[in-house]
Amino acid sequence: MIEVTAFTADVVGMGKIALTWSEADPGSLKSIGIERSRDGIHFEQIGECRQPVNFNYRYLDETADSGCWYYRLRLEPKKGAYSYSIVCQAAVPSLFRTRACAPPLPF
Repeated sequence: MIEVTAFTADVVGMGKIALTWSEADPGSLKSIGIERSRDGIHFEQIGECRQPVNFNYRYLDETADSGCWYYRLRLEPKKGAYSYSIVCQAAVPSLFRTRACAPPLPF
């Protein structure tokens, strides 16, 4: 099982959300897909991460328009089945209103 720690999503500019996380053993990973959703249930892949720097990863989503966004990581090990990280969220403010994010409903 791949362990992701400190997974965060922070708004860093209009339409930009920075995702950061750490992973205890990056050598065990084949790939990490970054997935995004509006409702916290239906996700689509928006990219893959680059090589870590000292076990720390960063991905910048530059296409997040205003509103609430949910993110998760698709972790594919070199051996075995893939798994998903926890879901984190960020709210990009609108010029006209601010919208609060609610956590996705559990399955």
